[in-house]
Amino acid sequence: MSTIEVGTNLQAKVTPAAAPEANVKIAKAAILPGIRQAAEQFSEHKSAAVDQIALSAEKVQQALETINDKLRQSSTSLAFSVDAASELMVIQVTDQDSGEVLFTFPGEAALKVAVQINRQLDTMKGILFDKQS
Repeated sequence: MSTIEVGTNLQAKVTPAAAPEANVKIAKAAILPGIRQAAEQFSEHKSAAVDQIALSAEKVQQALETINDKLRQSSTSLAFSVDAASELMVIQVTDQDSGEVLFTFPGEAALKVAVQINRQLDTMKGILFDKQS
């Protein structure tokens, strides 16, 4: 019979026939506490990350509510559309009282540049690529 020491205080008596099974038990006894500790630490970090994401989402929601409240108080409105020529999304801020467009993003010049770039890419498809997509 042989003796296997684990740590400083634990000893196990092992017979040669039971050695592999005993080694597994000893390994489990040595490894499982470390795995449990790592899992607990991961769980704590995961919980903290989830809490931080929830807090961030709450802050974003509060900011959106503030923005929407300010927009309701003002006489402006937002309009979203797609420019037919450039196929880009366009955002317009309009004065509700006068109907005047106060701001457009992207601006007219940027939309014209996008149209020109799209046209150039269309003419280059046969040169740069084998097939049109």
